[in-house]
Amino acid sequence: MTSDFLGYLNDIAPLSTECKAYLQTEARVKTIHKGDYLLREGEICNKLGFLQYGCLKSSIMDGDKEKVVWFWTTGDISTSTKSFFEQTPSKNFIRALEDTQFLYLTHETLQYVYIKYPESNFVARLILEKYYVREVERAELLQSQTAIDKYQYLIANHPDLLNIVPDKDIASYIGISPYRLSHLRSQLRSRKPKT
Repeated sequence: MTSDFLGYLNDIAPLSTECKAYLQTEARVKTIHKGDYLLREGEICNKLGFLQYGCLKSSIMDGDKEKVVWFWTTGDISTSTKSFFEQTPSKNFIRALEDTQFLYLTHETLQYVYIKYPESNFVARLILEKYYVREVERAELLQSQTAIDKYQYLIANHPDLLNIVPDKDIASYIGISPYRLSHLRSQLRSRKPKT
């Protein structure tokens, strides 16, 4: 069960046999059914994990309005970053958009891995760099692009989301209304050359 996760880590940089063995014994599996929560607002996140399959979304509440801030799909590493690393109450919640299998390490276990297996720090840094770049791209996109550019970015870079994620969540993620998203899709369909 941990082979996909260990393969993912090993593709980034080799881990010692001892580190891999430890991760295999300490990794836990959680199945989250569609609509269920992995984390609720106000809880302290104690899990950093790898999605074996499924899709999760991270959202915050702005008054009575939900704002989607992130998605994870099969093969992604997922956590509530600030809450997990600082061990503080989360301002966001994480919910399954479809049945999801989540292979995770606890905060305490991960800290032990960093100390006991120094090579894990290099792997962790590269993973954090990847997600930091993804977040910067999203922030730049939301600040400087038109609505159609935002949607086309999703089509080009995260096409899997379009088949899994409800339209209202896609719209929230790129900062537009569901009505505007429907209008954009119509515009794009009308631009396609007829065959």
